[in-house]
Amino acid sequence: MQTTLKNLAQVNNTTVANVLIGDVFHNARPNQYDVVVMNPPFLRNDNPDTPITAADKARMIGAINAQGLNCFVTNASQPNLYFYFTNFIWQYLRANGKAGIILMTKFLNNEDGEYLKQFISDKVEAIISYPRKYFEDFVVTTVIVVLKKGNNSPNVSFVRVADENVLLIPENIKAILALNADTITASYKLKVVPRNNLVAADNWRQYLQDSNYDNFSNLNFLVNIEHHFGDVGRGGAEASGASTIIFPTFDNAANHYFGLGKRLTIVQQNAGVVRTRIDIPSGLNGNVNYGIQNNFDRRNYVLTINDIELDKAFHFPARADRTTPNALPAAQQANQDLVNFFDDCVAEFGLVKWGTIVNSAFRNTIIPKILIPRADRTKHCVYYNPHNHNLTLSTNFFYCNDLQNQNANATDEQQYKFITAFLLSTFGQIQFELNANNQEGLRKLEGFQIKRFKIPDLTQFTQAEILSVVAEFDAINIANPEFSGDEGLATPRRNLDLAIGTIIFQKNNLGFATVAAMVDYFELFLAELVEDRRI
Repeated sequence: MQTTLKNLAQVNNTTVANVLIGDVFHNARPNQYDVVVMNPPFLRNDNPDTPITAADKARMIGAINAQGLNCFVTNASQPNLYFYFTNFIWQYLRANGKAGIILMTKFLNNEDGEYLKQFISDKVEAIISYPRKYFEDFVVTTVIVVLKKGNNSPNVSFVRVADENVLLIPENIKAILALNADTITASYKLKVVPRNNLVAADNWRQYLQDSNYDNFSNLNFLVNIEHHFGDVGRGGAEASGASTIIFPTFDNAANHYFGLGKRLTIVQQNAGVVRTRIDIPSGLNGNVNYGIQNNFDRRNYVLTINDIELDKAFHFPARADRTTPNALPAAQQANQDLVNFFDDCVAEFGLVKWGTIVNSAFRNTIIPKILIPRADRTKHCVYYNPHNHNLTLSTNFFYCNDLQNQNANATDEQQYKFITAFLLSTFGQIQFELNANNQEGLRKLEGFQIKRFKIPDLTQFTQAEILSVVAEFDAINIANPEFSGDEGLATPRRNLDLAIGTIIFQKNNLGFATVAAMVDYFELFLAELVEDRRI
């Protein structure tokens, strides 16, 4: 308390302080303050050492609801402790009052942050980022969020401060915000975004990126990923359920595959009910073929046959026909093994549900050429599939197919590899970090996010340039290193980064003196992004 009083006196020696100590959630003071400044505690909902208890949650939510506030924290699956504080303190402000809050940067792009962003969308005036070392005691990266209660401006200002000296004088920030127009200097970057353009589900961190990344992203020889691929999508074989039937288990003793029926309810589990086992007749063993279900196993970056056999899948011979009693098309009814299998599944799931399951699996048995894991924590990888075999693809992967607008001087395989290499490189992985949602350290992509990716325009590079990158990608594939997520200057992708950096530098040096300097910068930028996500 003495330190607090001393600091207040240093600001203004005429200050009369009324310092109260207590639980903020027991001190509702609605509409009493012009300004609220808060540095709330950061604590993950699932922190193993000091978890937010059910009693604490109930108490805080009760206090929020008692003030008639929109209790957004109840919508989040893993709300951090600072969510509750931000939600509650809003009632303190008078009309036109302002709040300045220090929050974790990751709320700008993590999954649960969507609900906090939705709450502040009509309140936020500015979000200010600064060098991590500015608050030396903070392990995590933070931002200052400025909120206003009423009469909000039509725009929201995003300020990235590069020179911490800017923060020494509050009037500097006030002057920057008053510009109300996109501005870039050596000391800061200001991005002004129309409030109506802010979408809570989007990654707001994109508005705070370093100008070097903006310059890279705006290079005229980078194009949206759909420019070169007619089909960019997400697998969905098990999207309708029955994943253990679509990706079955082999029973060595019985020499056939099997899966499990419907998931059990909590009541059934507590009662000791066991899931139904559905045996797939041995005569259908040949229907179980190539598939990719998850990214648990280590694969080659250029997939081998063994790689696409790790998660074997049941390949349905045709779409379901719900006009038949078991959803099996008339042309297949002569196969008694299929009849028995389909009969068992209809008995378990019902005709309509089983038909939907079959169609999802059939529709997602394809020949994907570039495979991108949907979610990664530490295993950063992208795969090229050189094979022309149908494989069943789960919801855990995105894919890029149907190469178009090709380079006439390079083969399709070389161009697929070139794009795979780019996505695997630091220049691609940065886009994963910036576009994906952060779910408690796990980066997770959605379809609309991957379609924002930029890749090189194949037609603007020579065959020699393409092959120089492909050669380094092939070298990585031969070495088959595992990217652990510990990014920096000495990763296994260094030579690949240099190869891509060289062809970029030759067209636009982005203000860097050498290729190595440019690659160093982006590798360290990626390392910082990954570290921020994993803290």
